[in-house]
Amino acid sequence: MGLILVLLVLDKRALGATPSIRSVRNFYGVLSVAEEDGKRKLYHGRVEHGFQYIDPARERQAGAYFGQDSGVAIAISHHQHLGNVRIGTLGLGPGTLAAYGREGDVMRFYELNPAVIDMAKRYFTYVRESRSEVQIVPGDGRVSLEGEVSQHFDVLVLDAFRGASVPVHLLTVEAFAVYLRHLQPGGTLVVNVTNRYVDLRPVVRAQANHFGLTSILIQSSGDPGLGTYACSYVLLAREPSWLSDPNIIHGARGWDRMPSRFPLWKDDYSSLLDVIVWR
Repeated sequence: MGLILVLLVLDKRALGATPSIRSVRNFYGVLSVAEEDGKRKLYHGRVEHGFQYIDPARERQAGAYFGQDSGVAIAISHHQHLGNVRIGTLGLGPGTLAAYGREGDVMRFYELNPAVIDMAKRYFTYVRESRSEVQIVPGDGRVSLEGEVSQHFDVLVLDAFRGASVPVHLLTVEAFAVYLRHLQPGGTLVVNVTNRYVDLRPVVRAQANHFGLTSILIQSSGDPGLGTYACSYVLLAREPSWLSDPNIIHGARGWDRMPSRFPLWKDDYSSLLDVIVWR
């Protein structure tokens, strides 16, 4: 088991890490900010959690896993066309999603690691220059949501699964029940399942089936010229109509090939061995 864990955390960057301009170690690991290729990047260990262009002409551009063709951007854009929105996000990173906020919108971030909050405010401008009202709630996102009255989110984003250490308590039946309590009836739950170590798609598909939600998978190939990465998002909604829009469906491929029967993760049961990507 020790060998498996070592293999999971190894990354190409281990062969030659980029010098950081700030590095902090706390209970949650090592967090660092590095500059390379005209970008300021945030790393948790060896895993990149997003970047911002250093060039002021491009610093408001949402790149990495959050480009215009990503599932999360598609969901936000849809709801913004209907009016001002409330968007919740579990996971702050450098605060990239705040770039999509408009005047009158509310962007509410839940972030477990206090060092991430400090880095996002100190070394990146997404949060402080967002046109929306930005709220940051420190602490475990699920625990915070459990203690709050319904936030009536139009979009609720789960963006905490890119590393090898997966917070499985955010993917259980009990957790999804909390998320749905905080969503507007016509709202969308968005799960970033981009991960090179584990395949969380069948886990989310099982939760969608359990709660009777319409769900689609949006996979984007990324574009180096635009600074976007390949990414995969699952969009889930009680109201299926907008997820059936032809403009959405054309980007949704492969979801029907996911296992229709998969062990349902609960607070008292989950198995990462079932989802490890063996290389």
